[in-house]
Amino acid sequence: MSKRFGDLIANYWWAIILAWVFGVAFVWAVTPEWDSVTHDGDIAYLPSDLDSVAGTRLLEQAFPTGRSKSEMVVGKACSNSLVPATLSKSLGK
Repeated sequence: MSKRFGDLIANYWWAIILAWVFGVAFVWAVTPEWDSVTHDGDIAYLPSDLDSVAGTRLLEQAFPTGRSKSEMVVGKACSNSLVPATLSKSLGK
């Protein structure tokens, strides 16, 4: 099988490259624009009292431009750590 496959690649290399070029062109033509996918705003459907909504508001305040709506922030909550007063006020606590 591997000899037949190798012979096929060696004899029809131009067709394989052409297929890749057409494949990439096809995918490029039919896929939506990146911004139309990432700016869908799924956070808008969540209740306003959720932590993720509050985090999104803070993220929008910190970085008002150049953001997409499909982002993820990972954080760790510690009960024995000190939270700055400005952050505590922003979170409403």
